[in-house]
Amino acid sequence: MITRLLTIIILTATVTFPLFAIAGHGHDNHHGTKHKHFDYAKVIDVDPIYKTIRRSTPEQQCWYEDVHKPITRRIHHHNTDNVLIGGIIGGVIGHHLGEGHNKNVATLAGTIIGSAIGHNTGAQTIHTGEYQISQERHCETRTTYRTEERLQGYRVTYRYKGELFTTKMQHHPGKRIRVKVQITPVDREYY
Repeated sequence: MITRLLTIIILTATVTFPLFAIAGHGHDNHHGTKHKHFDYAKVIDVDPIYKTIRRSTPEQQCWYEDVHKPITRRIHHHNTDNVLIGGIIGGVIGHHLGEGHNKNVATLAGTIIGSAIGHNTGAQTIHTGEYQISQERHCETRTTYRTEERLQGYRVTYRYKGELFTTKMQHHPGKRIRVKVQITPVDREYY
């Protein structure tokens, strides 16, 4: 019985130990697969990469301009002929437009209106030779163009195992960068 139990334990250990060994070395290469690990390389040079961008912006621009307006005066010439003629013409028109007992009222109204028109035709507007200065605001939309430099990333030169390499990165790497090292076994048949 003890011999049988001992045999089972030895067989179990013989089978499970290689499985643990394989699981513990799962990153080893088998059948020509690649092995990867990480290391650090020294940064030799970092050059920022910029891109020039041109932007258009509509802007409203306003300014004030002086405006000179002439000062005018209205002068009335007292010409009684214009007042009389206007009153007569207005009275005749009012008399013809009026009906019945309203003819007298229409005639009177036409006479008054005609006289006023005749009086205004005698008025004259003259320029005094003086100007009134005021400021008027003017605006227009103009497109302005601006160029700006935008940082796109960095061109990084680094040394690993004595060899120089160059890559592009979005962020400044500092004094060293992490590199992925890949080892691929070479089959002896290919020598």
